Amino acid sequence: MNVHIFQHLPSEGCGNIERWALRHGHRITRTRFELGELPPTYGEATLPDLLIIMGCTLNAYQYRDYPCLVAQREYIEKYLARGGRALGICHGAQVLSDILGGRVHQNPCYEIGWYPVYKTFAALQSPLVSMPDGQLQLCWHGDNFELPKSATLLAFSEACPHQAFNYGNQILGLQFHLEVGPGDIGAMIRDCRADFKISGPWIQTEAEIRRLARLYAAAVEENFGKIIDAFVTIT
Repeated sequence: MNVHIFQHLPSEGCGNIERWALRHGHRITRTRFELGELPPTYGEATLPDLLIIMGCTLNAYQYRDYPCLVAQREYIEKYLARGGRALGICHGAQVLSDILGGRVHQNPCYEIGWYPVYKTFAALQSPLVSMPDGQLQLCWHGDNFELPKSATLLAFSEACPHQAFNYGNQILGLQFHLEVGPGDIGAMIRDCRADFKISGPWIQTEAEIRRLARLYAAAVEENFGKIIDAFVTIT
């Protein structure tokens, strides 16, 4: 399987995705937007089997102001029109929602840290079926997506009403960070340390995030493998 990743930050890289791909012998290519790269020239021959859109400090709705996000959006729209399968994480989920017609806006509060994410009944018939209900997940966002028409809500948290959705078998959007493994949290904290200056009821301290990562990140990595396996094999 050929997997192409749209990456926007050094700290939000492949993580669990790369380890999953290596286990299965999948080939990974990337567009590194933070290095000034733009998506590959679109064509049938370059169509990946799976496109993964990662997190970003830019808001999904700022694509009108940043050429890199315009190029990203144009590629995704063409890719989806050809029936390509896409996984969006955090910013990536918001971009996919926006393309599908769902509004992206500020969440009522920032959600930064490890918080329980609960499944909807519909999740029992989705790639999230294996995810333990109420499992602590790493959340790190200030925006959230509205549910696009014909999409299905799969998960939510106390601070965020829309944590995951799918759009048929073609699109899976996750607001939380299943890609962050036990060894990845340090880089994310380093690049996003300014967020700790924000005050709010759903913002954990750096020490607490690191402590909970030691306890839960390995389980999240295992669960990520089950979820993405289910997503790429669903028909």
